[in-house]
Amino acid sequence: MNHSLEQGLTSALARIGLAPPAGLERLSGGANMESWRFSSGDELCVLRRAPSLEMMAGRPLDHHAEAALIRAAHAAGVMAPEVLVELEPADGIGSGYVMRCLAGSPDPNAMLAEAKPSVTIHDIARELVAVHRTPCSGLAVPVMDTAAALAELRRRFLEYGGDRPVLALALRWLEANLPP
Repeated sequence: MNHSLEQGLTSALARIGLAPPAGLERLSGGANMESWRFSSGDELCVLRRAPSLEMMAGRPLDHHAEAALIRAAHAAGVMAPEVLVELEPADGIGSGYVMRCLAGSPDPNAMLAEAKPSVTIHDIARELVAVHRTPCSGLAVPVMDTAAALAELRRRFLEYGGDRPVLALALRWLEANLPP
């Protein structure tokens, strides 16, 4: 277990009266962010973080704004996790937040193998309606220039190796089909 991560997480959890983390496990996925699952007493939680504050510099949506959006979506009935606590610089483990762990898998193949397609389509449609009904006033939702945002995605893709042909093709298609 990562001792400094455990210490910082213990500090964050203590602010909301939760027990220190146990069973800290790094989850797969995430190009440049980390996700860790752990228990805190009877709670199963997930930490989403950038290991350093520098990683978040210049991003249009920081973790504070991301956590606020998730809180708003959760409050509006979206099947989103409840954000429990945000990391603070004094925690010493970067930028991020802790949320309740939701049951399920982010793997679309696993979801489709377990559910009937009509149920899955219904669930997705219900969630999309809830997302679009989420009030965003007062939230730091950035309005981005599409071409600039796509150029930034391409820059990051190349920075991380640019070695995924499907992503290269998708970026090329998006660049050729930018909205006016």
